[in-house]
Amino acid sequence: MKQYIIIGNGVAAAGCIEGIRSIDKDGKITVISEENHPVYCRPLISYYLENKTDPERMNYRSADFYDKMNCDVFYGKKVIRIDAYSKKIVLDDDTKLPYTEICVATGSSPFVPPIEGLDTVEKKFGFMTLDDTFALEKAIDKDSNVLIVGEIGRAHVLSDLSVPKVFTIVWKVLRFVILPTVYFPVFLTPTAPLLCKDI
Repeated sequence: MKQYIIIGNGVAAAGCIEGIRSIDKDGKITVISEENHPVYCRPLISYYLENKTDPERMNYRSADFYDKMNCDVFYGKKVIRIDAYSKKIVLDDDTKLPYTEICVATGSSPFVPPIEGLDTVEKKFGFMTLDDTFALEKAIDKDSNVLIVGEIGRAHVLSDLSVPKVFTIVWKVLRFVILPTVYFPVFLTPTAPLLCKDI
């Protein structure tokens, strides 16, 4: 019997699970998810902040998806090593899991450009995961002074939240020359205008 390990728990991972089950009904499938949430649609995180959806409606598959697909899911775990010789992966809690087939479907990760003074900003957030969104939601209020570094489309989300002071910088050179999907964080800081001026 094959032992499939899927690292990641997004849309690609869900598609991989369904693909495996279409040809192998009995193989063991183990999903390693760094996040603590079932598969959801990441592009909807901005809609969540705008109160246009909720976590339940953001789910990409039904609540019983993993049970129906006969999968084991390790939530809140990170793979720190893939040992191709012994055919095992090692998790951040030193758990070792064997595999015969492996799929790495972790998606992209935020890239934060070097910005002088960034280390002095206490509240800074990425905006890529549901947990990022929850943290940002807690930190924002009507008196927040917000600097968005990156995609200009993110600004309208904070504007809709009645945040009066939103400053946006689009790193066009990095965004369009290096990767079309380079992603930057949202910073909340009382010195946003100063950072804008300095940059």
